[in-house]
Amino acid sequence: RLAAAAGFVVSQNAVRGPELLWLVRARLRNYCAFANLVLRCACINGQAVPIPEMTISALRAREILSCAPAMEMLSRWAESTRASRSGSMSAVSWIPREPLDASTAPRLRLDSMPADFRTLTAELHGTLCAHCDRPPLDPALCLVCGVLLCAGPSCRRHKRVEEALRGECTRHAESCGAGCGIFYLVHECLVLLIAGPFASYHPSIYLDKHGEEDRHLRRGKPLFLSLQRQAALRRLWHKHALPVEVARARSSAASQIRRNYY
Repeated sequence: RLAAAAGFVVSQNAVRGPELLWLVRARLRNYCAFANLVLRCACINGQAVPIPEMTISALRAREILSCAPAMEMLSRWAESTRASRSGSMSAVSWIPREPLDASTAPRLRLDSMPADFRTLTAELHGTLCAHCDRPPLDPALCLVCGVLLCAGPSCRRHKRVEEALRGECTRHAESCGAGCGIFYLVHECLVLLIAGPFASYHPSIYLDKHGEEDRHLRRGKPLFLSLQRQAALRRLWHKHALPVEVARARSSAASQIRRNYY
């Protein structure tokens, strides 16, 4: 139906059935991550709209196919694509375009990290885990929204049987970034990247005066924020490159983090 509206001919060798649904769902994950970021930038009459609990979960192709308004919008999109190819109208000109106010864009917690590690630990002292409401044994700071959690299986929140196999960081990433998340493991002095059930370690954003890391804080040297590493981590988030970076890191790591561990 959509191919006919767009004026395309579907090959007999094209992917169909369950394989097609799987491919569509994989593409929708990136859309959900982008849509969540747009929701956080929503503004009405120049005023930012706080919607901390509103998130878009991963959609299924079957849900879209059964949604009449969604199919109508996709059909109009396909028709406009055919019209733009013929030169009769500009591409997707029917979509209402409202400019986003850059001043209302949310600020990542990554951008407000203190200049030295000692100040960070002082700021987090006494902060409770957002899930179990107790001091975290292994604290993990979300570098997107600033929530402090218990990393790994150390959270003392009461869990159902189906939740016992998923870490708190993985659960939080689903609501904060549609499955993608950036966390700072305070005791390990490492950055944790999460993409769905997969996770990988990333170099720390705090270095000593010689530009070296102090993993697990074994040397006890004063650590300072690296602006270069902070900017590199920010680019990963803005370019939606976390899944690619996690896959790259896991493919070259000597040992891998168990799925859903964090």
